[in-house]
Amino acid sequence: MSRQIRLTKIHAINWYGYRDSLPVAGNLLLAGISGSGKSVLMDLMLAVLLGTEKARYGFNRAATGQASGRTLKGYCLGDTKEEDAGTPQYMRPNGAVTFIALEFTWPGGKTVETWGLRIEFAGAAENSPRHLTPFFCAGSLGRADFLDADRRPLSLAAFQSLVEARAGRTYEKHQDDYRRDMAFPSHLNFDRAVMDRLLPMAMSFTFRSRFNDFCREHILPSESIDVSDVTSSYRAYRQYEAELMRLRDQLQRLETICTLFNNHREALQEKAVTQYLEQEFRVQHAAAVRAEKSTALERLRLENAAEREELERLAKFIQESDEREKELRMLFGKKQGGDIYLRIQDENKTLVRQISDLKARGQTAEQALAARVRSAQAWLEDVRKLDLTLSRDPLTTLEKAIRALEKGGVAKAEDGIADLAAAAAEVETDAGRAAAPMMKGLADIRRQRGQLKDEIARLRSGRLPFPTTVLDAINHALPWRGSQPPARHLRELCEVTDEAWRPALEVAFTRKFAIVVEEEDFDEAERVFHSLTAADLAENAGRESLLNPAKALKLPCQRKPGSLAEKLSTQHPVATAVIAHLFGDVMCVEQREQLRDHAQAILPDGFMSRGAFVERRRFYDGNPFLGANGLQQQLAWKEKQEAVLATDEAREAPLERAVRDVQE
Repeated sequence: MSRQIRLTKIHAINWYGYRDSLPVAGNLLLAGISGSGKSVLMDLMLAVLLGTEKARYGFNRAATGQASGRTLKGYCLGDTKEEDAGTPQYMRPNGAVTFIALEFTWPGGKTVETWGLRIEFAGAAENSPRHLTPFFCAGSLGRADFLDADRRPLSLAAFQSLVEARAGRTYEKHQDDYRRDMAFPSHLNFDRAVMDRLLPMAMSFTFRSRFNDFCREHILPSESIDVSDVTSSYRAYRQYEAELMRLRDQLQRLETICTLFNNHREALQEKAVTQYLEQEFRVQHAAAVRAEKSTALERLRLENAAEREELERLAKFIQESDEREKELRMLFGKKQGGDIYLRIQDENKTLVRQISDLKARGQTAEQALAARVRSAQAWLEDVRKLDLTLSRDPLTTLEKAIRALEKGGVAKAEDGIADLAAAAAEVETDAGRAAAPMMKGLADIRRQRGQLKDEIARLRSGRLPFPTTVLDAINHALPWRGSQPPARHLRELCEVTDEAWRPALEVAFTRKFAIVVEEEDFDEAERVFHSLTAADLAENAGRESLLNPAKALKLPCQRKPGSLAEKLSTQHPVATAVIAHLFGDVMCVEQREQLRDHAQAILPDGFMSRGAFVERRRFYDGNPFLGANGLQQQLAWKEKQEAVLATDEAREAPLERAVRDVQE
């Protein structure tokens, strides 16, 4: 389909000798003898398209090939090219109103526009027009539209009314506005600079010797072409291409990692479910065994009812016999010599028991002393085997005490044993001093491992590694409406989309433990939170807070491209509003110097600027909390730390046991 806008009519009312409207269609030929007015119409087109200021330099070029002395005044008043006493003569010396216009039609004839000039000279004495009014009119105009009932050109006011009635306008101030609107893409759609250069030359029908010279002078810009932008764009394209290749490789690797991670997480979930089912089945089995044993016990009770009655009868008989024995002893003691007999009988029992003990021992003093010496020597060897740095003096003193005890025999055993005890105590003190750092370190390892085990157990069950007193109290008080608890931490409702920015998010997101509830549950949740005492919260006071959902949805929020808010994803409307409010204008930058380019900005490690302040709220401790992935990463890290501590404990435990054995 053609997009050509065609010239379809030329209006020349009081333009030199013309007073008519000429239709233009197909290939139009203007023919006539020299001076018949062919170039007059060409100059009319110049004046309409270029304006009178630029057109006057090209008047009559179509006839002479160069600018002539023709003027706008001469065209409007009709210069006869004759003089009377040196005064130029005109066809309309008492003034005239001139209309020159061009009608353009769009393909298909759907759009027609008329552009032109109304020029009014009061008389031959004026060199400049009294009124020069450019105009635009939507639609086609005929010759009669420019004339009044007396077939005279319309006055300015009447013509303006006509133009406005035809959805057009007149330009009062300057022809530049008229030419600007005419060149718009919505109208004639041409380049004014190119039109200014080429139209006068085309109207003059002059030719250049070389087409290249014509292109350089009138089409191409005069300045040299700057190819630096093209070069930079090509280099940037190559860099982007390489970067995209690298990012595609990273994407493939991350997708593989994501798949493996999801498989690993599903395996952990299946493991947890399996462990839960195992414990559930154990409980059911224990309940079944208990019921079976209870039934068997009840049967045995029924079967042994007679024996139980006999046992109760015998117990009663024994009690009665003991009471009878006491009565007989009292009666026997009242007789002469009875109490002495009883005392002797009791002493004999005690002596028999002591004699039996002494016989059982069957040792002499020399044997006991030799055993003591062997025990001391064995103990000394155990001390020397310890992987500790001990002083030589206490060991030498102990060796001498052992030899002195062995050499002195039973006669000097009391002093020798005392010296041996003193030397052994000194060695034991030295061993305890040498082992103290190891024992303290092992105690710290066990304490840290115990704490890690507690935190790992909580993480495996889907809870945080520390008590969540406020959240638990609110969930206990509010009604559950499905599988999800009625209250959840803000950290549960979002997920980190770029792990490289997790340290910044964990540091900057200080409200991650804020509790989110439905709007209808907020009053009850607030009441429960307020009722908690200092004893209830203990050291966790200040960590958790409660979020008002109605106020959160009204917070001013924006989500600027490149902000920290884009590093978090969430489907919850309250979480979306809070994240946009907190981080929507906190811009992510990679270099410290870039912090100064924004009102609020942050580096990946959490170093940030807010207004005039630059701050680091805290260093990232490696414990991620945001999203389900954060807790999984924290669980994996703490399991690894617990395994390392278990290895350290296993390495130090044998030495601890050896030291304990020596001390005992």
